[in-house]
Amino acid sequence: MTTAQPGTGYAGDEFYCDVAIPQAASLRLEYDDEWVLAFHHTRPYWRNHVVVVPTKHMASLTTVGMEDREHVTRLLV
Repeated sequence: MTTAQPGTGYAGDEFYCDVAIPQAASLRLEYDDEWVLAFHHTRPYWRNHVVVVPTKHMASLTTVGMEDREHVTRLLV
């Protein structure tokens, strides 16, 4: 796991798992529960740029299984 702060020179490949979720308190949050984290992007492209991610690592929606069902449901509903 990296110790980089959001918005700094993060060089890893899993920003959401490495930085955003473990350091959610340092982000400008819109929503946070055991299933989903929604926060304002640390380097927004648009005026309102909110990122919504599951709190469990998933490589891709194409690789989710039944064990991911609750996270995916809460993410998309």
